[in-house]
Amino acid sequence: MRRTALLIETGFDSQDFYVNLYKKTLRMVRLEGYILQNFEVIEGKVGVMRLPADLLETYDVTANESSLLVNSFADVEGLAAWVFFVEEGETIRCRIRSKKAVINTVAKEHNGGGHPVAAGATAYSWKETDVIVEKLLQVCQN
Repeated sequence: MRRTALLIETGFDSQDFYVNLYKKTLRMVRLEGYILQNFEVIEGKVGVMRLPADLLETYDVTANESSLLVNSFADVEGLAAWVFFVEEGETIRCRIRSKKAVINTVAKEHNGGGHPVAAGATAYSWKETDVIVEKLLQVCQN
């Protein structure tokens, strides 16, 4: 509270701050629209989005930029975990999140790690991404 008060005393423009905080480029908004239209929900528990390199190229978005959208569908009722698979060269970057299920154990099994509810991994084929989804379903059963 003290820090907020100090910030306000400096003449901080909160309106300008909020306008810029949520600003997105048109290409990112269009990709987010695609994601919201096309993500899957597996067994009502795990959200999955696969972003192949050609799709990123279509939207003119880099693999790194796409990471800003990892939580696009996080608030869907019933989801316990969700994963973004983003093709990047010869590998597929896996961004894994959950509301409370411990998912970093799955990430560790696939060349990754992270926090219990926010982790990353690397897959080497789309078939391996299916294995990761199956493991996420298992950890969400507990």
